[in-house]
Amino acid sequence: MEFMLYSIDINKREKGEHMTIDRLYCFVTAVKHMNFTRAAAELHMAQTAMSRQIAMLENELGCRLFDRSNRTIQLTPAGKCFFDGISPLLKNYDKIVKETQMVGKRLAGGLRIGIGQYEQSFVSELVKEFHQSYPMVEVMVTKYGYQELLEHLSTGEIDIAFALPVSMEYLADQAVDIQTLFSSEVCIAMNTDHPLAGAATFPKERCAQERLLTISEEAGPCSLDNLLEKFQKTQVHFADVRRVNSLDAVLLMVKAGIGIAIIPEFLKNELPEGVITVPTNDWHATANQFVAIARKGAKEPQVETFIRGLFTSTTLWEKMEQLKGQ
Repeated sequence: MEFMLYSIDINKREKGEHMTIDRLYCFVTAVKHMNFTRAAAELHMAQTAMSRQIAMLENELGCRLFDRSNRTIQLTPAGKCFFDGISPLLKNYDKIVKETQMVGKRLAGGLRIGIGQYEQSFVSELVKEFHQSYPMVEVMVTKYGYQELLEHLSTGEIDIAFALPVSMEYLADQAVDIQTLFSSEVCIAMNTDHPLAGAATFPKERCAQERLLTISEEAGPCSLDNLLEKFQKTQVHFADVRRVNSLDAVLLMVKAGIGIAIIPEFLKNELPEGVITVPTNDWHATANQFVAIARKGAKEPQVETFIRGLFTSTTLWEKMEQLKGQ
């Protein structure tokens, strides 16, 4: 024989007075705020309705979940027990709902993302966020030169491209949606044995003594001609400019003391040992605005979902806050 510690009133369930998902969400939201008014505001309902839902839940469980006194509420031991048990169930419910919606919207298709040379660090975190929410979507990320990146976007071989803002002028005649993600100043990367390692700023005049290592292409938005034209406008002249085909190769050569490089400031905490950065002060052109580009009118649910998610991405918010603090 088993001793039953609780009983279920079948008549109440027949009248529709049993627990509902909405009622459980009311409870966990009240615990989150420890205030019925703020919890009601988050759920867009009246405070009296919130209180009624909690009272009905307590009535069904046969015990008090909250101690209420002087406008403050605290969990009772029973309330804490219920919260600890119900929270993972609601999280699993949310996961099941998302997966069901994905199947219903055929969101389980693939998502093809293209990146340039600098975007890997933050795009990897964006993809991680997306994959955790939508594990059924197969995501493929490929790195290209910026000219090739835009060509693959134009032909539909990739769905979304992450690139530098200079790419936008090469897409003027194409139907694309461009979202600015964040801005990042640039800095000078150099070997830790460089005479200016640890300096407050890198003076413009010093450039005439330096070899610049740069990721430049034969043609397209990041061609060497475009780069040299920008330097002429800011009256910056380097002793030598050496074109390199990848960021990894640039940093390897910087570490070896073969030259210096201009890189986005958000990369400065991800550099190999032996490489240090120095600010350019105000002699360099305006900050780089990193962008996400998608074909206009792309109706694939997985593409729309990823683009919408950029606006609420924890990765991007943290990146922007990090850059503000630098």
